[in-house]
Amino acid sequence: MGRTSWKKLLVSSLLVGFVPTASAAPATVIRVPQDAPTVQVAVDAAAPGDTILLDRGTYAGGVVVPKDKPNLTIRGVDRNAVV
Repeated sequence: MGRTSWKKLLVSSLLVGFVPTASAAPATVIRVPQDAPTVQVAVDAAAPGDTILLDRGTYAGGVVVPKDKPNLTIRGVDRNAVV
């Protein structure tokens, strides 16, 4: 490699080291009804990748999960006690 090539490689390596890396925010757990009164309010407040945890009980009504909130997890604390 010529002298110019080594300089370009060195400069490129240094620049890559200063480029900020994208880090994903940690997923949040939103508990219903402790943190949000309804499942829909929890979905509206959630970020992509969050978990919505339903306490024991019956939850009436529909829920709309928008396409811009992928990878939401909605689950009950006890699969035999959440309807």
